[in-house]
Amino acid sequence: ISFSMFLASCSFLGAPFYKLAILFIPHIQEKLLLKDWSGVVRRITWSETFTMLTSSPYRIFFGAGLSGYKIALAPFHSHTAIEIFQYPHTLILNLWSEIGLFGLFAFLGIIFYLLYYWFTKRANKNVLFDALGIALIISLIHGFADVNYFKNDLAIIFWLLGALLFNASQIDA
Repeated sequence: ISFSMFLASCSFLGAPFYKLAILFIPHIQEKLLLKDWSGVVRRITWSETFTMLTSSPYRIFFGAGLSGYKIALAPFHSHTAIEIFQYPHTLILNLWSEIGLFGLFAFLGIIFYLLYYWFTKRANKNVLFDALGIALIISLIHGFADVNYFKNDLAIIFWLLGALLFNASQIDA
């Protein structure tokens, strides 16, 4: 999935290739549209997670708490053939279930600011700056289908990308 998402994020080659891949390569189409077993499991997990998060006003605003997802999801888990995972395997539901709606909005605010900063400062033609911005976007795209934030090393890399983005904008091309 990650390789096809990477191709999709490349503006010069990815968009045409991505469209062709969806139209003509059934295996890639299955993966990207979540029609294979992994995709079915993800959709079920996401549905159960959303049900858990919207089950009470407390859960809506505060989520399940840090590392509380597995325990909080158990009463809502109806597909016994599928295990309860550590996280819901998507960045939005991960953040919502771990740090609540307020934390999710704060995180999205930071992300939107970083992306706004990147788009407004791109005029200086700095290759490092563009590469860091693209890496941030790829990380966010990857977050739609996998756990890419609540692992210590990946979280550190994510925030380093943001910090380096600010620093690289001050380097002349």
